[in-house]
Amino acid sequence: MDDTEGDPDTATPAEIPDLTVVSQDGREFIVAWGHGMKGEDDLHDGKEVVQLAIYPVQGSGRAVAPLREVSVPVDDGDGSLTVRDGGSGLLITWGAGITLNNSAASVDVTTGEVTQHGDADELMAQCDDAACYGSEVEATSTHGPVVDMAAGGFGVPDRWFSLDVAPKGASTRRSLMGGWNGRVEAAVGGHLVARWAAESGEAIWAVHAAETGKIEATTTCSVDSLRPDEERPGYPAVASRDGRYLAAGPLAFDLRQRSGLCLAGDGDRKEVLLASVRDDGTAYGVVSEGEEATDDSIQTRVQVSLATGRPTALGIDTEIPMAPLRESAVFLTRDESDYVRISVLRNR
Repeated sequence: MDDTEGDPDTATPAEIPDLTVVSQDGREFIVAWGHGMKGEDDLHDGKEVVQLAIYPVQGSGRAVAPLREVSVPVDDGDGSLTVRDGGSGLLITWGAGITLNNSAASVDVTTGEVTQHGDADELMAQCDDAACYGSEVEATSTHGPVVDMAAGGFGVPDRWFSLDVAPKGASTRRSLMGGWNGRVEAAVGGHLVARWAAESGEAIWAVHAAETGKIEATTTCSVDSLRPDEERPGYPAVASRDGRYLAAGPLAFDLRQRSGLCLAGDGDRKEVLLASVRDDGTAYGVVSEGEEATDDSIQTRVQVSLATGRPTALGIDTEIPMAPLRESAVFLTRDESDYVRISVLRNR
């Protein structure tokens, strides 16, 4: 486990294994985070935390001090911890076994205030009529967490429920476990990407507003899930800075046009997995090698115009941006020693 305080005896700094970009109250923040034990020594057990360093995107210079640092207590029993933009602040989820996101906390990055949300199985009133063991917190709203129920169905406790916001053509039949149609598969910036089973048997993918559940865009796609491997958290959702475009794995949506694009494999065309998208509708990602992929595989980087849906292969040495911003982009790479290198480069 990472030591969030580093090692003072060897002058080794604390490791920051990852970062995420959070938008809140019209401002953008870069959050670097580490996970491990804090305060552990010969006389103290310490406590397991996620340590956050929050930076405003507007900061510049060689050694920019964080706006604030926040410690969030967690109990990650199965290595499933995630840290991401929750829609209304930063969202941290963890759990164990099949309840990978059963516990959650949200952080207001403008104030540093931490809200613990408790056990997701106990948050939805609909759980009284369905099997809820394994429910997950998927996003945040100003009214509380967005809960995805284990047997199907999702919503914000005491605010809205997916049954009332189902897309046209979705099946209304309940499952054998008493659950409802509709599962949240990804979330970003106040938007939920949900999979619905249609009466025709095909999959309907819809973007819902986390605050109200209102449908913002839909498409049909042969993709069965954005979580193809139970050992991984799945393909994350990303959004353009202006909020018009949203992408998750092989799916992309234009919220202004209320339309979607499916980039799943079709015939001899390989599947494209998107990692970021610009305000002009240019998305970046990689070609999926599927079961043929190995640890040594070099993925083909691609650029996709969401207006046309046509991908273009990029050079082998091209780095794709983690987060395109208004006049720059954030890149996350690792050097030969596997240290994280964070770069913010201006647009040409």
